[in-house]
Amino acid sequence: MVMWIGLLLTFGLSLAGESPSSQLTAFIQSGGKNRSPGTTGAAQSLNWLREQVKKISGWEVDEHLFQPDTDFAVQNLKDDFKRLVVGKFPTQHPEYLKWKTFTTDAILFQEALRGRMGTNLILRKKGNKEGKATGREVVVVGAHYDTITHDHATMKITADMPAPGANDNGAAVITLLELARDLRDFKPSKALELVFFDFEEAFFLGSRAYAQVLKQRGGKAWLINLEMIGWSKPEPNRVKVYSRIKGTAGSEEDLLIAKSAEFFLKKEGLQAEILQNGFDRSDNWSFWQLGHPAITISQDWERNFDEKHYHTALDTADTVDWKQVLAIKQAVGEMVRGLVK
Repeated sequence: MVMWIGLLLTFGLSLAGESPSSQLTAFIQSGGKNRSPGTTGAAQSLNWLREQVKKISGWEVDEHLFQPDTDFAVQNLKDDFKRLVVGKFPTQHPEYLKWKTFTTDAILFQEALRGRMGTNLILRKKGNKEGKATGREVVVVGAHYDTITHDHATMKITADMPAPGANDNGAAVITLLELARDLRDFKPSKALELVFFDFEEAFFLGSRAYAQVLKQRGGKAWLINLEMIGWSKPEPNRVKVYSRIKGTAGSEEDLLIAKSAEFFLKKEGLQAEILQNGFDRSDNWSFWQLGHPAITISQDWERNFDEKHYHTALDTADTVDWKQVLAIKQAVGEMVRGLVK
């Protein structure tokens, strides 16, 4: 009990005035039924985040309004189906039919979002050195705030169903807020940004739009992406650091930040492991496509993936392992201080 109180005090209670679990509950409630991209729920949760960042000093707050690249998402969905399914299964095989349904439905979902706008919320420190360190090279810590649900049997998207999204990706959102509080007085030499990404559940279109902005600025962006960090069963404290496949373009740069992440995660008592598998299930993928080094810190998808709660109404706040989330927050905070000092 004493240890748990200490953890809460360390993890923002004295700064935010409430525990991380209560912050997560408030965030979930702010969106109503769900925070699906382009919906009222997503807009309401964005408003909640706006109110929270207003209370945190030391950061320049910015918003990146973007029009999602629907054509890009639709083409990639078609390409994925051809690459991963066509020729691998007979056309009447249950797996073929399941993924054909998913692809058709996902394309309809994307088309329904055509013309809607998304918003990435950004907290920024420009860096206190002149030249390359200011705006030309930036460390980004990101977490998406939108949600989605789908039927696990058919893979059909059910975007209008309840999606509390506590692990995917509310715990990471609260972690990003806590990092903002922890680093409020920190004065980095290099530019640092904390970004709450929109439209992740719509083929990562929010991070893609922002990665394009960073590319147009010139220089280099390094992304540390937090994705589904609150699940630790059945083997507590196992986390993965995902990066590009060894030997592919950019993989060595990914590995530099992956090794830093692994070191600090292990320092916090986590069983961290780097996996160079080209993980393409989160916002890191967008940054790779635009030429930026990126890693994702997440649950162990290969051993302990949370299939039961993933993209369902069961992804609730009571399932989050706050001890693990705290350890990840502490590790990322120390890692970031080293990268931008």
